[in-house]
Amino acid sequence: AGWVNGKLAFDTGFTQFLGQYDSSDEDSSEDPVKYYFVPKDATYLTVEFDFYEIDNWADPDCIYVYIAAQTLGLGFFTEGADDGGKTGTAGTITWTSESQGPPAHIGFSSSHKDQIHHVTATVPPPNFDDGLLRLSFGTRVEGSGKSAGYDNIKITVHRDCGSRVLLQPPQEAIVAKEEETLKEETLKEGAVNTDCEEDSEGEDLRRVDVDKCIAPDRFDPIEILSQDTDTVTFSVTQVWKGCDFGSFFQSRKLSWLATDYVASDGELTCSKFNGLECGEKKTLTAVCQDGETIVDLFTYDGDGRVFGQSDDAPIVIPMACGGDDGDATKMCHYRYVVKCAPRKCGKTVEPRKVKKDSFSLF
Repeated sequence: AGWVNGKLAFDTGFTQFLGQYDSSDEDSSEDPVKYYFVPKDATYLTVEFDFYEIDNWADPDCIYVYIAAQTLGLGFFTEGADDGGKTGTAGTITWTSESQGPPAHIGFSSSHKDQIHHVTATVPPPNFDDGLLRLSFGTRVEGSGKSAGYDNIKITVHRDCGSRVLLQPPQEAIVAKEEETLKEETLKEGAVNTDCEEDSEGEDLRRVDVDKCIAPDRFDPIEILSQDTDTVTFSVTQVWKGCDFGSFFQSRKLSWLATDYVASDGELTCSKFNGLECGEKKTLTAVCQDGETIVDLFTYDGDGRVFGQSDDAPIVIPMACGGDDGDATKMCHYRYVVKCAPRKCGKTVEPRKVKKDSFSLF
């Protein structure tokens, strides 16, 4: 689910998988692509999948795997030839490919042999510093009677949790490591976080419903970056269009996003951003009163299928935010109450420090 240009195929030998992709999908605009939300503090990620080489492949038939901004060329594949193991690098990403058995008829045309290859890529920072991992497959084959499939896609998050000192003998430091597995869309949270700043995040940012918005609503577009009692710095991220849920959009850029808040000079300010892509973020600082501030977020997209109201009522946008810029029935209004100090840290805690890699998003 969630693949742009995604399609499903089935055969009793292969079962159901992402595919089939053949010479009709030669153009890169036809490649399946998906964005995954991943923790930005991960030590590294591993991306695994099975590539199905189906029917009569021949040199120069090949596939490309696009991870983040890197292109992994897995080389040529030929029917009947056991490709065995391959290794390679693309930028900072390293990868291996291992055939899962000799060429044999697995499915589809009984006149040809197929082969399954298991691919593993190790992805270090900074390939996911924005909290997003882009994954895409490019099938480049010539002629008919051959295709590719992709299956068992899995992303594993590796974290080094640092050192912990045991309070009882032998009182030695141990390094705890955890792995989190993301199978398609399901990302499981890891170790319990006991840091009061992190524990406060769920209570320091509260959304208030102000309209009857109809829009993808899986992730909050606002994240607190730092708090110092008098001001709060936060990021605003485009999380609606061109992400997991926008496969039918021709453009992956949002028409505009506007943030209405009290700036550090004490003046009510509206910051408007045009053409943000999925996962693109902006950082703002608001001044607080009585320990909190209100941030209003207005969104619009001319496509007409991203935002709307369940009662078809138009949204009233402040003129400073471009109130007459676009069809008001294709807008949404989000309001957040943001605390200016971590609630669970008590009065004596130091102000929250700016996160170097705060989350901003297939």
